[in-house]
Amino acid sequence: LGVRSLDYSPTLTDYQAYISLRNSFLKSSHGRLALLSGGILWRLAMEVIGPEAIFGFPCEQDMCNTEVIFSTSRALYGREKLTDEEIDLLCSAYYMEKGTSESKPIV
Repeated sequence: LGVRSLDYSPTLTDYQAYISLRNSFLKSSHGRLALLSGGILWRLAMEVIGPEAIFGFPCEQDMCNTEVIFSTSRALYGREKLTDEEIDLLCSAYYMEKGTSESKPIV
């Protein structure tokens, strides 16, 4: 959701834009990954797409960001997951300027 200035104050329009962006994202193939993530991501996804999305198959683009769950000498077993940026989008996280060239995340 970008970087905000120190004097930024969210508005109703900002919130509505976030909801629209979040819902569009969850209605894509990434919604399934949010359900599989559990916690607050699961809760947000349940509001938009419901539990039946879990039964879908991962799409090729989701397989680009995976984590290894278990490995043997012959195979790696993993699962697809959301990126940190996608998690930030779903949780409405953005960065606030600190008055210097550095920024810190704000949730």
